[in-house]
Amino acid sequence: CLDRLDTEYIDLLLIHWWNSEADMAETFAAMDELVEAGKVRNIGVSNFSVDQLQRAMDHSDFPILTNQIEYHVYWNQGELVSFCQENDIVVTAYSPLAEGLAVRDETLSEIGNGYGKSAAQVAIRWLIQQDNVVAIPKTVTPSRIEENLRVSDFELTESEMARIAGLKGPFWYRQNREG
Repeated sequence: CLDRLDTEYIDLLLIHWWNSEADMAETFAAMDELVEAGKVRNIGVSNFSVDQLQRAMDHSDFPILTNQIEYHVYWNQGELVSFCQENDIVVTAYSPLAEGLAVRDETLSEIGNGYGKSAAQVAIRWLIQQDNVVAIPKTVTPSRIEENLRVSDFELTESEMARIAGLKGPFWYRQNREG
């Protein structure tokens, strides 16, 4: 892979969705070997539960840098996010705009109006204002890329953060994503 990438090392290698049939100790021993050999700088995981993260930490000689998870205003992953924060694991929030649903949220729009910001910017700000949380919004539209980057020039109040954390989201999203 390093030859195909034309690089000497990989900054971050993620294990995506744990396979329950795989051996956790063997997998993380192999990841450790890659770090020790200088081929990988950091180890991360994607979509790991609290239990899976704890087991990964127990089997790795190196810190788990990140857990990439779906996390946004309608998908409260409180227990998992808290575990990551307590263990200095960065939460990388994918789908931070809830598959585009957050951009039409009335509460986010109302809060955004007070700052001259869009609902999308408020949704992203809510994420990155939390400790050890980063967001990776997906778009190919240059104007939206620029908009998504303009979220560092305002700060949500504690009451706004709590209000957003309490959002339940569109009925469709809850029904189709939470059960």
